[in-house]
Amino acid sequence: MTNRKKDMTNRYSTIKTIATTRGTMSTASSASETDATIMNSCLCNNNSADATSRQQSNNSKQNDTNETCKNNKPARAPLCRPAVAALVVALLCLINISCASCARDHLHKQTHLEAKVGSHVVFNCPINFPYDVPIEYVVIWSKENKKIFTWYEGESSANELFNGRLNLVTNHPEYGKASVNLTAIRESDQGWYHCQIVFPNRTPSVRNNGTLFHLAVQGGSLIKIPPVNQTIMEGQTAFFHCVMKYPDASTIGWFKDGTPLEDVQDLMRRCHTGPDGSLSIDPTMMSDLGEYECRVNNTEGEFQFAKAFLNIQYKAKVIYAPPEVYLPFGQPAVLDCHFRANPPLKNLRWEKDGLLFDSYNVPGVFYKSNGSLYFSKVDESTAGSYTCTPYNDLGTGGPSPIISVIVLRPPIFTITPKPIYIQKLGETAELPCEAIDRDGNNRPTIVWSRVSTVTIMRNYVVGACIRRHSHANQLLASNFGYLYERPYKSRLDKAAVVR
Repeated sequence: MTNRKKDMTNRYSTIKTIATTRGTMSTASSASETDATIMNSCLCNNNSADATSRQQSNNSKQNDTNETCKNNKPARAPLCRPAVAALVVALLCLINISCASCARDHLHKQTHLEAKVGSHVVFNCPINFPYDVPIEYVVIWSKENKKIFTWYEGESSANELFNGRLNLVTNHPEYGKASVNLTAIRESDQGWYHCQIVFPNRTPSVRNNGTLFHLAVQGGSLIKIPPVNQTIMEGQTAFFHCVMKYPDASTIGWFKDGTPLEDVQDLMRRCHTGPDGSLSIDPTMMSDLGEYECRVNNTEGEFQFAKAFLNIQYKAKVIYAPPEVYLPFGQPAVLDCHFRANPPLKNLRWEKDGLLFDSYNVPGVFYKSNGSLYFSKVDESTAGSYTCTPYNDLGTGGPSPIISVIVLRPPIFTITPKPIYIQKLGETAELPCEAIDRDGNNRPTIVWSRVSTVTIMRNYVVGACIRRHSHANQLLASNFGYLYERPYKSRLDKAAVVR
């Protein structure tokens, strides 16, 4: 009896320890209630079973055991299953607490960055997808707990102070999918930035994604507000800030693609520099696209510069169309459409004789990557009146003027020189050559050339005079000083040998 009481006392201590561990995960009051419940349940159940087995042999022991149960005293009871379950729950809770602590530590990982006024900085934010399987996500960037940038399925929005300066970094191997690039940094950009990833179609929607960044801005000594990249439509007004800190003691100069604006006469007629150094261009043209730089100098010889890019968008437009294009019969040829487009070209429509010309339905005709027509072999059916109309995301500026395609056949000889000419020393040799084109409307140009540069007694050939009649296309060689042999040919591959 004494040994059994000791065993029950030890087991009660174990159960009490488990109950105490569970109590640390909840309130103190619930822990006390849990201890009492576990002890009553375990002791009562085990003592009831023990009393039943000894009912016939020892009635006095049964009464002692029941009395112990009633008084809720740690008597003789083995370790029960609920206690084991409580131990497992306690261990799982400890593991969850550890994991949650690790997640919070990752979430609040801090990165410190530095940048100068007018420069740029990239906030690197990788995405931790569940099970490494990409799913839909939302990118949210905040500054000092205020939302400044949001991206979802290709659509982005930014706070007014960051509009045009904060953009998502795409397809860069060194940066995560949620990384952003902050350009034209100002002194007011200094502070804490937070990246957060939300999975809208998953529960929970937020994982251990995100990083805290602290940006320290090194103040510019001369520029207070630098210019910002802009994208506008052709004809609108472009405006670049370049606010000087000390306008009374500083001077400013503007450059386009490294060239002073004073040297770009067409642009100078449309731009204006304000008293604070800001630049405005009104109206803008597609040729204004490029990088603009402001340089500020003070009386002490110090200087500072900042850059911004001006993107001019416009409808796709034809900039040049020749009235006539000649294509050689039986040869491959290309018919170009000279256009400009920003955004890039999306489609190019060709018409022939007022009808849609689809190269997929014409054998031997193909579209090139730039929209030009490629004819693998020109024939009579290629001739006609063509127009091209380029399109981009903004539309089109209209079709080109009519381009007349004329197919030219190779010319034919009407008069050819003899295969060989024998002349006396000092006489004049005449080599006639005439040709016409196939339709007889044009007179081809005949060019003579020497077939071979090998000569006999090269150093002794002197005094030869070669001239061509402008109308008869005849080749004359006179004042032969010595005997020589040189074959001549025309461009039409007819040759004659002079001796």
